[in-house]
Amino acid sequence: MPVKKAVEDCQHAGVNIKMITGDDVFITRATAIECGILKPGQDIFSGAVVKGEEFRNYIPEERMEKADNIFVMARSSPFVTVVNLIMDTVGALAFATEQTTEELMDKPSVGRTEPLITNVMWRNLLA
Repeated sequence: MPVKKAVEDCQHAGVNIKMITGDDVFITRATAIECGILKPGQDIFSGAVVKGEEFRNYIPEERMEKADNIFVMARSSPFVTVVNLIMDTVGALAFATEQTTEELMDKPSVGRTEPLITNVMWRNLLA
């Protein structure tokens, strides 16, 4: 499945896509626009793109306040990249344990207090 289509499907399902990379901010922004993660007007000045160092310098309250509006993080540190890898793995696990259907993609997104791995996912993993 092409990346842009996958991003669109996830966004349609209510998933808020974030791109975190160690690459240069300009390359990262261009890639994010090409993939459909960013709109052409979104950039550093709008708060949608941030450098990893800048994000790390935020106090915890600023991070929580700004996180929902950040779609792309460039020049991120290995720690942030490890967190991203873990989240990507959990997301892939969800798609691997439940068949992807239009009905599944139309379901509302799961809240932050809900378990990351559902009972159905556990059953499929352990079966």
